[in-house]
Amino acid sequence: MSAVLSAPTLSRRAFVRGLVATPLVAGRPVLAQDDARASEARAGAGDIALLNVLLAVEVATLAAYRRAVACNLLDPALQDAAGRHAADHRAHRDLLAASIRALGGEPHGEPRRQDPGPGWRTAAEALDDVVRRERSGADACLRFIPALRARQLAKVVARIAADEAMHWTLLNAALGRKPPGAALAFGA
Repeated sequence: MSAVLSAPTLSRRAFVRGLVATPLVAGRPVLAQDDARASEARAGAGDIALLNVLLAVEVATLAAYRRAVACNLLDPALQDAAGRHAADHRAHRDLLAASIRALGGEPHGEPRRQDPGPGWRTAAEALDDVVRRERSGADACLRFIPALRARQLAKVVARIAADEAMHWTLLNAALGRKPPGAALAFGA
């Protein structure tokens, strides 16, 4: 047994480093490169495709916010929250588009203009589409994180997921709705 595995006070990080340095079958060592440049070099068409899906989600969420604000049913506090959340989504959109370009890809364009919405009668009706999109955006981000090959991109997408979950939570609370009833509610 290796000394790495027998040390009782070894931290988990030291344990994993020891495993990485331990030779595998036929004497081939495991090579672990965790720096951003190596990760970005491995990123390719798969990361671009995933980022384009997330970009499409951001653009659709922005459109949902535009429709909700345009219906003139939101009280000033919800109007303000919608404006701040939309600004976050514009920042997400721009960051995702820049990341796609940096990887050599082409970002998806803006979707076709949609009608302002069906005849909503309440702010809750107007925000239902936004709330659903915030939830699906958080879920999509969390599902894509393990699939991204570039570690730095995974970190950015995790931060976007946090924003999406925060928006969902704040809008639900503002609308008087209950939070999820169980742990691990997002990303399933």
